[in-house]
Amino acid sequence: GWVPLEPSSGSGDSPFGALHATSGWSELRAALSDVVAALNHEAAVRPGGERLRLPEKLMLAHYPRGGRYVRHSDVSAATSHRRVTVIVYLNPEWDPSRGGQLRLFLPPHSSSGRCSAPCSPPSEGETATVVAPLLGRLLLFDSTLEHEVCVTNRPRWALTGWLSVDTAPQRPAPAAPSDTTEAGSLASILQLAAMATARPASTPTLPTPPPTTTSQPAR
Repeated sequence: GWVPLEPSSGSGDSPFGALHATSGWSELRAALSDVVAALNHEAAVRPGGERLRLPEKLMLAHYPRGGRYVRHSDVSAATSHRRVTVIVYLNPEWDPSRGGQLRLFLPPHSSSGRCSAPCSPPSEGETATVVAPLLGRLLLFDSTLEHEVCVTNRPRWALTGWLSVDTAPQRPAPAAPSDTTEAGSLASILQLAAMATARPASTPTLPTPPPTTTSQPAR
C-alpha cells in the first residue's frame, strides 16, 4: 500500500492519523526536506541543475518468507523523473541469517560487501555493496543504480519513496512482492514505522554516483 508523506486535514480519522501524529514521522519528513533543500541549493548554482521534490507518498512493501526482488533500476521510461531512492527499514532484531539484504551494484573502484542470502553476481568490472534492512535505517541512493533484494528468510518490511524532478508528474512504483496475511495487520506495521522513524537514522556510507549526470556527489 501507499502511505501519504504529509498529513491531510482530518488525518486523525484516517488509517494513518496515528502514524502522522508521531514525532518520529515528523523527524522523517524533516530529514527528507533537508535533503531536498540541500540538493536544490546545489542545483541552483550549477548550470543545468535540476530541482527535486519530495514524494507525495511512500510505498509500504512487504516481502514474505522466501521473497526477493530481482536486479532492477528504479528508473525506466515511465519513471524517468526519479533521481534519488529513499528507503526506511522496519525490521526489528534483524541479523544476517534472516537474509533480505539490499544489494547495490556499483561502478568499478567502489567498495563491496558479501550477502548472506542468494543474490545475483556482479557483472565484470562491477562491485556490490550490501545493506542490511535494520530497523530505523534510512538509506538514500541514486535511482539509476541497479539493485536487488536478496531472498529473505523472515517477513521483511520497508517504506520506499523517490525524490523526483520537480516538474514531472508522479507515477506509481512497480509492484513489489506483498502478502498482507503473514506479518500482521496494518496497525502493527504502522507501529513499526513509528518505531523506526523515531530512532536515529543510520545510513551506510556508499560511494554512489551523483543524483544527476551533471552534478558532483551530494552525499
